[in-house]
Amino acid sequence: MKRLITIAIVAFAFAGIGFAAEDTADDTTHITIAEVAMIDNSGALGDFSFTAPTAEGDTLDHTGPDANSYLQYTSTVVEGNARTISAELDTMLQGLKMTIAAGAPGGTGTCGTQTSTTFTVDDNDAADIVTAIGSGQTGTGATDGPNLTISVFLDAEHPEELFVAAETEILITYTLTEDAVIE
Repeated sequence: MKRLITIAIVAFAFAGIGFAAEDTADDTTHITIAEVAMIDNSGALGDFSFTAPTAEGDTLDHTGPDANSYLQYTSTVVEGNARTISAELDTMLQGLKMTIAAGAPGGTGTCGTQTSTTFTVDDNDAADIVTAIGSGQTGTGATDGPNLTISVFLDAEHPEELFVAAETEILITYTLTEDAVIE
């Protein structure tokens, strides 16, 4: 009989575990993602110069393309939208052309598609160099982001417009803007 009472006590003890009290608690949070459009460039753009050719009758010698500058940017967009980076010159010397070509953007996310543009004295308005930028970032290392290759060369169509010029500063402005909705 003692054995039956012991079994009954143990059974009731374990049965109580199955009926233990239970409780839960909830918590709420809110997440906000800011719309971001930030751009910078790293590296130092070199100077370009044109000097006398090595032989009479040849065109002027000049320094080659410069590929020491990189664009770095961070972008978050509204779903379905994209951004573009354009380049614009404040001035351009007569008789010369400047080409700006962006390399592959790299980075993480949707960092866009590279392109290039050529500027002349008559056409130095803003032109796209990276398109279809969504949400992403290129990184902040010295060589992160699209590498810019900038070339200055003689305008072969208008050599008569080239005149001696003192050192002239040309400001290149890069702008990250929002495009229309992508469809």
